[in-house]
Amino acid sequence: WLSKTAGVDFDETEPMRWGNLMEPVILDEVAHRTGLAICGRQRRVTHPEHAHHLATLDAYAADHPDADLSAALAVVEVKNTSDWSWADDVVPLHYYLQGQWQMHVTGLSVVLFAVLHAGTQLGLYEVERDDEDIFALVAAVGAGASTKADPVTIFVVAPVQTPIENYPDAQTGAEVCDDNNAAGNDGCS
Repeated sequence: WLSKTAGVDFDETEPMRWGNLMEPVILDEVAHRTGLAICGRQRRVTHPEHAHHLATLDAYAADHPDADLSAALAVVEVKNTSDWSWADDVVPLHYYLQGQWQMHVTGLSVVLFAVLHAGTQLGLYEVERDDEDIFALVAAVGAGASTKADPVTIFVVAPVQTPIENYPDAQTGAEVCDDNNAAGNDGCS
C-alpha cells in the first residue's frame, strides 16, 4: 500500500519474491480448473465516484478472454501461503476485507481467492460482496483520510459503524488505469 501510494520502498523478502513469481502460475491454473478467462493482470482501478479509492487487482475472471472490467464476473486475488490450509476453509479477516475493498472499487459482487497452500495444494475460496462491511470500510477510510494507512488497517484498528442506508451506491463500475490497457494489451489468458 505505501509503496503504491507514497513511494515508500520495501526490501523484497523471500516469501514476497516467491509469491510474485508464483502468481502467474496460480492464475493460469485457476483458468485451467475453472474454464474462466483470467484477464487484467495487475490492473489498477479507481472507483468511479471516489478518485482516492484505488485497488490493484491480481486479475479478474470473465467468460471470454477479450472481456474488459465491465464484463467481469469476479475479482481474482492470489495468495501464496505457507499454511497447509485455512482453518475451516475461512478466508482470514485481512484478506476478506481486502476483497470487500476490491469489490467496492470495481462494483463487482464476488472475489475468488486462489490460494496456494504450502506450495502443494490450490484452494479456491469465493467471497460475496457485503455492502455493510464495505460501508464500514469506506467510513473508516474517511475517518483516516489524513493517514497513509491502507483501508484494511484503518478498518481493523478503528472501525466505524454507520447504517448501510447512508452508503452511496457503488455498482456503477470502475475506471481502468493501466498503461498496458492503453496499448491494447488486456493481459487476458
